Amino acid sequence: MKILKWTLSIVLALFIIVALGGYLWLKSSVPDYDGRIAAPVAAPVKILRDGYGVPYILAESERDGFTAVGYAMAQDRMFQMELIRRATRGRLSEVLGPDLVEVDRLFLALTAVKGLDEYYVEQRAELKECAEAFSKGVNLFLGTGPLPLEFKILGFNPDPWRPADCMGVALFMAWDLNLAWAADLTAAAVAGKLGPEAVRDFFPDYPEEAPTIASHGASWASGAVDFLRAGLRARDFFGLGRQGGSNAWVVSGKKSTTGAPILANDMHLGLAQPAIWWECGLLAGERRIKGLLVPGVPLALAGQTPHLAWGLTNVMADDADFFIEKVNPENPDEYLAGDAWVEFEKIARTIPVKGGPPVVQTYRVTRNGVVINDIKTPVPVQDHVLAMRWAGQDHLGGAFDAFYSIPLARDWEGFSEAVSHFCLPGQNFVYADREGNIGWRMGFRIPRRKGGYNPLLPVEGHSGLKGWDGYYPFEEQPYLFNPPEGFIATANNKTIGPDYPHYISRYFANPDRIVRIREMLTEKDKLSAEDMRAIQADFTSLAARRIRPYILSAWEGREKTPLQEQALQMLRDWDLVLTPDSAAAAVFETTYNELFTEAAADELGSLFRPWIDSAYIADVALDRWLKEDSSVFDNQATSGKETRDSIVRRAFTKALERLALETGDENPEKWAWGGLHTLTFKHPFAGKSGLLDRLVNLGPYPVGGGRFTVNPTSYHLWGDPRVFAGASMRHILHPTDPERSTGSITTGQSGHFLSPHYGDQVDLWLNATTHPLSLDEGTVQERSQYTLVLEPSGDSE
Repeated sequence: MKILKWTLSIVLALFIIVALGGYLWLKSSVPDYDGRIAAPVAAPVKILRDGYGVPYILAESERDGFTAVGYAMAQDRMFQMELIRRATRGRLSEVLGPDLVEVDRLFLALTAVKGLDEYYVEQRAELKECAEAFSKGVNLFLGTGPLPLEFKILGFNPDPWRPADCMGVALFMAWDLNLAWAADLTAAAVAGKLGPEAVRDFFPDYPEEAPTIASHGASWASGAVDFLRAGLRARDFFGLGRQGGSNAWVVSGKKSTTGAPILANDMHLGLAQPAIWWECGLLAGERRIKGLLVPGVPLALAGQTPHLAWGLTNVMADDADFFIEKVNPENPDEYLAGDAWVEFEKIARTIPVKGGPPVVQTYRVTRNGVVINDIKTPVPVQDHVLAMRWAGQDHLGGAFDAFYSIPLARDWEGFSEAVSHFCLPGQNFVYADREGNIGWRMGFRIPRRKGGYNPLLPVEGHSGLKGWDGYYPFEEQPYLFNPPEGFIATANNKTIGPDYPHYISRYFANPDRIVRIREMLTEKDKLSAEDMRAIQADFTSLAARRIRPYILSAWEGREKTPLQEQALQMLRDWDLVLTPDSAAAAVFETTYNELFTEAAADELGSLFRPWIDSAYIADVALDRWLKEDSSVFDNQATSGKETRDSIVRRAFTKALERLALETGDENPEKWAWGGLHTLTFKHPFAGKSGLLDRLVNLGPYPVGGGRFTVNPTSYHLWGDPRVFAGASMRHILHPTDPERSTGSITTGQSGHFLSPHYGDQVDLWLNATTHPLSLDEGTVQERSQYTLVLEPSGDSE
């Protein structure tokens, strides 16, 4: 018996030793935030981190400050930086295998006309110095480590960071926030499948004139589908969705309880882990800023300085068009330009593939841009192909210039000058300054489209009569400065009225968020920071306000089961707030979801998902169908004729069946929206193993809200209620008193799953709250819990 006890004790001890050793090995990949390290800086630099691990960098010079930003960012997010860099250079397959070849082809197509290195060469000297200093900091970390665990799992070490790699972040964000690529190509595919007239139904803001498009079923349409498929694959990999939304508003002193402006901002992006944003304060020379950075670039995209504060929302700009190019039937290397056949420019790229042979990808380029049909290999022989004209071919680097310059501005004029450099993805810049001014500027290059064509669908490209002829000057763009209303609010709504002479877009969000925000901004004469937080947290559904009457009226005078009557009564009594514990919210949202499927899936078939993922377009279409009792409600697969009411009843009935099945309970009082509508912040390794998921994912968390609430929790309207996008950050900024400002991101600063800062902001996010920010060196010192000093190594040049 003693031998058995001794044996068990030894086995247990060995298990503890192995487990402890494994834990220590894993823990060794988490960087130390304290200490001293030799660095390529001219003078000592302090990296102080607060209780959330947010770094505040104290440096004598801007250059040394950017080096410290690079080092601190790499400490927290090196693997995320590497994924973004590899994606934008078409090198994901090199380390992740053949499943990502399609994504590599997509990004290489976006840089076929002009590559990242070419964009970088065009930058002015100050911007290059910034990127070079940042790269030195990143490479200091790569040389001293420790590298994140993900590199050990995948079995490779990252290459040194190059200054031109910073340009990849601009490409990544421009791709993520672009709407035209998906919407235009979905419209083209719908026209190819159902005919041009169907576009009027599924893209309801379509102009009255007939679309300029090739005949039904044109051969180029396959290129649209392939490009869409590649985009969906990329979004799935990065945990992104076609949301493209954001809220930003500012109230002047006459509308605030403080007598000074208050600016609120929450940008809506995919919710994955690690977070898309990295918080940082930089107090270096003349540059003093607390803001939000995307891993891979040293500049804040939103934040505040001692002089001003700003936030962003997507303009929803139309910055891409597609042109049908005719291929020479006698020579597939030529396309028609005017009356002559000219050779395609050809760009060859090699995609290294882990575990397989490299893929040689050749892209054809026309005077209108890259041929997107070439994203598929082998490229089918076609008499017509699609070329993409995108503003990024001309102006991708402007974002770097704008965000470098904004923190150096001292007033509205300096801010406007900085924004004038910004081109895409089109952004609304909401502004406030310490003098009490508020304003709005649109950062976007509006293409000058010649030929008066409708940019939704592809147009012929050979004549040269339709296409782009440069851009309108920044001075002709709309703006607001100290409007008499006392506030400015943006929520991806339409930029300006019909009197404005230049076309900006047709992809604006439905008005739900902006209407609700304006309701709350005008409910009180004076608004506080707490009022700003309440607006950011709002789950009221204006979609339910519009659509509930259709559901209730569809059942008037109809025979109902007890379950149907109980659910209808719940809707009648509901306050229209999508709280996680609300049963009525579960009934409404599931019915709303089923309405799209019942109305449109029969016509669209395989195009239903890309169409429904353009949620703002789909939502506007459904509203119009309900209002008009549209013929779209007639199901093509049945012999009878369906109407609005019959489709609404069918959707409602299916929703109740689905809720009973998914909750395992037939009592609707037990249904809760948050039981279905859950959020998991997923790591890129998610789905590889259950154990790994438990280690690296955060969640699931039951949440409220919906796709179009002010506090959005977006889900796929094609049948999956799990959240994939929402508020990726929250700021409430006081430009006249920066020490009152607060902010937060979704999960935490660190990308290391054993770090205490991997998910320490999740509770803040779930409760729509924020933590303190600062621009005061004394306050930063008092709050610091970690201190790392970069000491001069003698290699600062």
